[in-house]
Amino acid sequence: MPGSGERKYSNIGFGILGLIVEKIAKEPFNEYCKKHIFDVLGMHNTGWLLSEVNSRNHIVPYAFITQENEARTMERKVLFGPGTQLAQNTLLPYCLYSFPNYPDGLVRTTLPDLSVYLMAMMNGGKINGNRILKKTTVQKMLSLQLEGSTAQGLAWHRETLSGQPV
Repeated sequence: MPGSGERKYSNIGFGILGLIVEKIAKEPFNEYCKKHIFDVLGMHNTGWLLSEVNSRNHIVPYAFITQENEARTMERKVLFGPGTQLAQNTLLPYCLYSFPNYPDGLVRTTLPDLSVYLMAMMNGGKINGNRILKKTTVQKMLSLQLEGSTAQGLAWHRETLSGQPV
């Protein structure tokens, strides 16, 4: 909460960031990303919307149904398709889905495309002569953001292998 020192995550915050990009760039967020990030880096198998990627190559996400998560899974049953029966201790494939607040986590990509993006970030926003971000912007993005925190960055959180903050 602002001013309290307490950290709260909000998916909707990333949707608002996407809207800010749209207002400043005067173009849809997905098109902005394609033109200024994905195409620049040669990430031709990456997009935000299902219509932008080859859905035949899409990895099918699964949910493992257990007694502990069955109630929550039932709430999201729409993601599995109509008429789906949920049985405990089974893997159930999700259908491909999207939602209006897509900037909060629906980028669809391939491992090679993601690797190019990560290499650009590790190289200060540039790879193979193509720059997507200023070096100072990347440094700010990768720096710690909360006073007294050794784990909270800008849109990332650093943890140990055990899941504990660093």
